[in-house]
Amino acid sequence: MSYLRILFLLNNFEFDTQFYTQQVQKIKKKLDDHLRLRGDWQKWAFDNYYTALKLKKPAILNGINSRKGVISRRLPAEQYSLIQTYELTHLIFAAYNYGASKTQDKFSASDFAYIEKTLDFLSKKYRQKNNRDILSELVTSMVLIKSNTSEFKTATNYLLSKQNNDGTWGNYEKARKK
Repeated sequence: MSYLRILFLLNNFEFDTQFYTQQVQKIKKKLDDHLRLRGDWQKWAFDNYYTALKLKKPAILNGINSRKGVISRRLPAEQYSLIQTYELTHLIFAAYNYGASKTQDKFSASDFAYIEKTLDFLSKKYRQKNNRDILSELVTSMVLIKSNTSEFKTATNYLLSKQNNDGTWGNYEKARKK
């Protein structure tokens, strides 16, 4: 996906991309074949890049916008694993083009109701577990869907309260020793 993201960014910043585009064309079959191993959110991202870059889409992307991973399954929030929580946040990130778009065309009104309720539950769960990594992804997702719940405010304030006095986050020296 990074190859396509780079080309996408180069195009947006009006670089000459002729040579890079030729290189992507050389590996496109490999990219297409690899899509079968990807989840829905990754396929959404590829679909967006293929459209923006005017690349021929492989058949596996047909109907991708109607597939919504854990959102379609309506899994009860209390049953979400950490991996499924990451899947949820990445579906939201991909729908909003990683924050580059303020709107999306993938979620219905009932999807939004489910998403907001699920994000609230998971945010509280991982805030109580002090898992700031996934909590940050959940809060980012809440920003993208324009959530204004009390949990969104609580989680945001919680994350801000964990910033070090010098402006950094976490304990990098401790993490480096692991």
